[in-house]
Amino acid sequence: MTKYVIKRLLWMIPVAVGVAVVIFTILYFTPGDPAVMILGSSATFEDRQALRETMGLNDAYIVQLFRFLKDTFIEFNLGTSYFTNKAVTTEIAARLPYTFILALGSMILSCVAGIPLGITAAVNQNKLSDRISMLIALIGVSMPQFWIGLLLVLLFSVHLGILPPSGVGTWQHYIIPVIATSLGGIATQARLVRSSMLEVIRSDYVTTARAKGVSRFTAVYKHALPNALIPVITQVGTSFGKTLGGTIVIESVFSIPGIGNYMISAVNNRDYPVVRGSVVFLAVAFSLIVLLVDIIYAYVDPRIKAQYK
Repeated sequence: MTKYVIKRLLWMIPVAVGVAVVIFTILYFTPGDPAVMILGSSATFEDRQALRETMGLNDAYIVQLFRFLKDTFIEFNLGTSYFTNKAVTTEIAARLPYTFILALGSMILSCVAGIPLGITAAVNQNKLSDRISMLIALIGVSMPQFWIGLLLVLLFSVHLGILPPSGVGTWQHYIIPVIATSLGGIATQARLVRSSMLEVIRSDYVTTARAKGVSRFTAVYKHALPNALIPVITQVGTSFGKTLGGTIVIESVFSIPGIGNYMISAVNNRDYPVVRGSVVFLAVAFSLIVLLVDIIYAYVDPRIKAQYK
């Protein structure tokens, strides 16, 4: 198992380097001049060229690329923002807790609501509860997160006045954003658990357990559910990783100073070091989450663990 973990960690190096090359190339050929954004459109051509020379933007593509890769992977320096003149690493560290709380709360709510919904639908296949559960899942996966968030703000903040509409500060500020972010995950979890449970509850060992007098609750939750959770673990891990980098709209709508909001501001301002550093950081974080999911596999399913020995 240790060799497997080390091997996966080593594979993360080419993945991170590949992501760094791709994002650098995209930004290099993206229209727009950071010097114009910094100095304004009224600046002279000579002033813009002098600033570009200072920032190293006049160097050839390959020179800039290798300088970026050296700073990132050898000196572990993600760069400095063009506008705030602050280290990208420091800014990411300051904003990561907000995004992490939002992603973690969304993941927990998705599991707490989605898994029981899927189990209910599976054990009552083609019954009314099954159809209601899948209807809820269909609605949840179809509606945009930001639209749901705005509706929740109108209900709980404007009309009822019991929750803050935006910002951070207390745990109450996260209630509406977490609910809006988790709806898609709840729907996905419910549909995935239902499909997996329908396959498992028809297995011979579940039928044998029921024939021996085991209660329906024990057969479902003790015998069937652990084996049905294998694909669910994958979905939970990948959705958590995606939420870390995919909460741009939600963070913008609710004025949450997380990584997503940080990135979209950097894109609008052509703040290339911030965009590049954030994307590389999220790529490494997502790779670590996928590795953690694979390790959890080994402890959930002994057959997988046996392959690593």
